[in-house]
Amino acid sequence: MTPTRILTFPCAEIFMTQLARLGCSIEVAVATGTVANQPWMLARALPPDIRPVPWTAARARRVTADYDVVICHTLDELAGVRAAAAAMPAVLRPNPPREAMFGLGADQAFRLLGSDGSTTSCVFDSVAHRRAWSRIDGVVIAPGVNISAFGPYAGDEPSVLIAGHLLAELPLQSGYPALERITAGLPVVALGFNPSLGQSRLVSPRLDRLAAYRRHRLYLNTAVSPFADAANPWVLEAMASGMPVVTLADAASPVEHGVTGLVADEPAGARLHVMELLEDHDLAMRLGRAARESIDRRYPPERFLSAWSARIDAIMRGGHRSPAPPALTRISA
Repeated sequence: MTPTRILTFPCAEIFMTQLARLGCSIEVAVATGTVANQPWMLARALPPDIRPVPWTAARARRVTADYDVVICHTLDELAGVRAAAAAMPAVLRPNPPREAMFGLGADQAFRLLGSDGSTTSCVFDSVAHRRAWSRIDGVVIAPGVNISAFGPYAGDEPSVLIAGHLLAELPLQSGYPALERITAGLPVVALGFNPSLGQSRLVSPRLDRLAAYRRHRLYLNTAVSPFADAANPWVLEAMASGMPVVTLADAASPVEHGVTGLVADEPAGARLHVMELLEDHDLAMRLGRAARESIDRRYPPERFLSAWSARIDAIMRGGHRSPAPPALTRISA
């Protein structure tokens, strides 16, 4: 039997790794000009079964012939696919906070999804994302995280780990002003493409990243609503490693204050939490263990695989749900 042919656009490695386990033929489309404008995109550590291909006009014209389904992660990506092939089966896996940063929201999504001939299925990573676009019908499929690929956490270095690309250049998304206030005068290590912070490598290799989660005392997250969310891949990876997370409060956060990490409503409180963990290694170990167990419970890879397999099968058969009128949309936790 011929494997399902999937084209996806670039996304977090934690999603790509699980997607590769579906047993499909998968390629990732990299837009022309990406290397110049977004150099970190090609530096992602792709699973060996996923290969990058250029997203060119020629490939767009062949998309229906070359693939069975396309997975898009932004409205712009979906619009590009629709422009090339109006009836192409597609899955939109949106990030509403990120779309809000560009002035896009549920109204734009509803117009685009409502005009595509019911060939798009919408998959949200979390209930918080689903609620942000309550007009849009869709399902929630939480990420799958294999905790055996992370850890063991030691936290021997009393330093703060932060991560992301262009943290200083994209302050709305990263919460960089708060990050500066929280970490002023404290030992900080940054992962990602951050030339303004003296971190000019495209991206930390996977082994270096995993070592950082094991070695440093805590992970600090300031990427929160309305333009980001605290359930981002960096946070999930840190928690899966057994590393405690200090985060600003966010509805999407997987961190439970005092149980799996520490949560603050404002930067001053977050700074106190950071300083507490830098001084208390035993507390860091306790919170980290609980964080790892929480990720194992909340994000099982098996559930991710079965749900995504069913969703891809449904979109290919045309049996998925199409956008519903706002009054009929009901959100369940």
